[in-house]
Amino acid sequence: MGRAARILVGFKESETVTLSECAAQLGIAKSMAHRLLTTLAEYDLVAFDPKVKAYRIGPSILSIARSVTEGPSISELIGPLVREAADLTHETITFCKIQGDRGVCVAFADSPHAMRLTVSNGDEYALNAGAIGKCLLAYQADGFLEELAASGNIRRYTENTVVEPARLRKEIETIRAQGFAFSREEMTPGASSIGVPVLEGDGPVRFCLAASGPALRVDDRKDEIASVLVDIAKRISSLVGQRRPEEIIKET
Repeated sequence: MGRAARILVGFKESETVTLSECAAQLGIAKSMAHRLLTTLAEYDLVAFDPKVKAYRIGPSILSIARSVTEGPSISELIGPLVREAADLTHETITFCKIQGDRGVCVAFADSPHAMRLTVSNGDEYALNAGAIGKCLLAYQADGFLEELAASGNIRRYTENTVVEPARLRKEIETIRAQGFAFSREEMTPGASSIGVPVLEGDGPVRFCLAASGPALRVDDRKDEIASVLVDIAKRISSLVGQRRPEEIIKET
């Protein structure tokens, strides 16, 4: 083990090491050096480069280095909390970021019920329809709604979808006042959703947490579900607040 560690530490001085150099550095026979290098290569800690006929640092070392310098991704950080929200509400939970004029799913956890809404990472959501979109919309800078309307990216999905800017403005006021967004059949017939912002100071909201499920199961429990989501969102806020904005943008 000590000799293997010395081989790896030796890459601090040189990008490559030949079999002969390795044996000489360790003061061992080439056959022994070859066995050590072969074992390290099996775990991708080193890799043989046939062009220079020497060994280089392997992909596992590079992966470990990235983990140490960058830390866990946002989805890895908040994943357990998203799962906890699903366990507590018994509904499908979606964690989304705002990207341009859309909401994008970054992490999710399925409801344990057989009858549930299904989502996937990368799913996109309009900002004028559903609790996810309206929650993100409600906490943007002044003038954002007007720009969204002018862009023509407000569309109707069902007869309950709000498309008029004036009505959306009232929705924003309600969401800010009560602290969560509620949607009933605005995107999917028979489905309801509740969304809460992940607050990080006074700037525009970047993330929201939402619970979705059949209206017959969600509607009567919306205050209860919202309370759970608000608590989880506060805990998520403390995690994402520890990461630099550019890290989050890159990761998600």
